[in-house]
Amino acid sequence: KLVLGTPAWPGSLGEYFVIPQGSVFKVPEHLSVDQATMIEPMAVAVHAAKRAQLQAEESVLILGGGSIGHVTAAMSQVRGASPIIVADIKQHCLDNIRKMGATHTILVGQQPIAETVMEITDGKGVNVVFLTVGVGEQFADAFASVRKQGRIVVIALYKAPTMIHPYDIVKRDIDVRGSIMSNDEDVHEALELIASGKVDVEPMVTHHLPIEQAQRAFELVASKDDGAVKVVLDFD
Repeated sequence: KLVLGTPAWPGSLGEYFVIPQGSVFKVPEHLSVDQATMIEPMAVAVHAAKRAQLQAEESVLILGGGSIGHVTAAMSQVRGASPIIVADIKQHCLDNIRKMGATHTILVGQQPIAETVMEITDGKGVNVVFLTVGVGEQFADAFASVRKQGRIVVIALYKAPTMIHPYDIVKRDIDVRGSIMSNDEDVHEALELIASGKVDVEPMVTHHLPIEQAQRAFELVASKDDGAVKVVLDFD
C-alpha cells in the first residue's frame, strides 16, 4: 500500500504531486474549508473502525486525544459504541473531544488509566482499544484495559520499537491489529459522513494561521499548546 509523503510516493508538502485519478474526490460546495480539510483524518478513523470490526454497544478506549483521537471518537459514536473513553495528557484535548463523541475522559498523570476504565466498565474492560499516539508505554495500558477476546488497534506510527510480551496476547485471546492510514473507499465514506452532517469535525479546528507561519503551526500541533488540536494553514 502506497502512502503519500513517503519515499515511494513523495509530495506530501510539495507544491504539486501526482495522484491516481480515482483517488481524487470532489468536495461538495456546501462544505467549509475546515470541514474539507478534516476529510483525510476522518478517513483514517473510518479505516480503523473497520479494522477493529467495531460494533454497536461495544465499549471503546482511545489512548490519545489529539486529532486522530478526535475522529476516532466520532467514528466510534457513528458505529454506536458506548462508553467511549479517551485518555490524554492535555485537559483541553479531553474537554474538546467530548464534542466529538467521547462519553468519559481520563487525564493521564492524575488518573490511573486501567483502574478508571475498570470502574467505568464494571470491571470488564473495553472491547476495543485504539492507540492513536506512538508512546510505547501505552501498550501496557492497552493490555490492562482490554477485556478477554478484545481487540487492540494500532493507528499511531511509532518512532522506535516497543516491547510486547506475547503471553499478554495469548492468555486472554487478545487480537492486536494494525491500521495504516486509509484507502479510497474510506475517504469516500468519510466525505459522506461529514457532508451529511453525521459527523461534526469543526470542533477539531482550533487555530488558523497564514502559510507564512507554517513553522509555528507545526510547533503548535506538536506541543498542543494554546489549546491546539488541529491547525489549518490559510493561503491568500
